[in-house]
This record gives sequence, structure tokens and C-alpha cells, in this order.
Amino acid sequence: MSLRVESVGAIAVGVTRKLRDVPGVRLLLAAFGWANLLLGLAGMFVPVLPTTVFLLIALWALSESSAPGYQWLRQHPTFGETLRAWDDQGALPKPVKILSVLGLASSGAFVAVFADTDWTWSLAMAAILLAAGVYILTRPDPSL
Repeated sequence: MSLRVESVGAIAVGVTRKLRDVPGVRLLLAAFGWANLLLGLAGMFVPVLPTTVFLLIALWALSESSAPGYQWLRQHPTFGETLRAWDDQGALPKPVKILSVLGLASSGAFVAVFADTDWTWSLAMAAILLAAGVYILTRPDPSL
């Protein structure tokens, strides 16, 4: 075991560990990962519930807490290819980019049509959706 002293603000920390090594955190991360997986699966059938974001959160949480769950999700016949591309390369396939941006645009249009007369929240949401869309579109395509 190697000891390393790091300065965190004005406090010196003697032994640095990953969050998952803190007692009980691994169990919480695993529960959080499986809960997000369930939400992602529900999102396949509930129109207003996203799928991708919950699956990405599940992938991260399971990578930190459950090697079998993480590998199962990476090898999943439906989601595995896209999740592996994101996990390994930070890449999104073109169909995923297109569907994501269309979903963002339709959400923005819905709010613009049905929003109150106060457009402040609509403009704030439009700025957030635009930033998310730019982020999605600037992700690389997966290399084979």
C-alpha cells in the first residue's frame, strides 16, 4: 500500500482512496446503478422518460461497484454496442445523435408552445437544450 499526501484546500489528507473503497459506498453505488438501469428500461416504454441518460449513469455506477453488472451491461445484445462506444471512446453513433437532438428539439418546441406568458424559463431551457445538443453533436462517431 502506498501512502500519498495530497493537499485538499488547507487540509492534508494522508491516504487517498477511491470513493468506492469507502465502506458501504460500493453497495450504494450498486443499488444506484441497478435503479438507473430499471429507469432506463422503463424509459423504453414511457415516452417522457429518457433511456440513454439512465443507462449511462447505470454503466458508470456499476463500473464502480459491480464488475459482473458492468460487464453484463457492456455485453447486452441491445444496448452493449452503444454503451461500449461511449465507455471506451466517448463516442455516439449517428442514429443516437439524430434521435437525441430530435428529442431535445421536440421538448423545446413543446415548452415553447405550452409555456406561460413568462418566457424567462423557456429561454433558459432553450439555452440548456442548445448546449446539450451541441455537446451531443460534437461527440465523435465510434471507430470500428
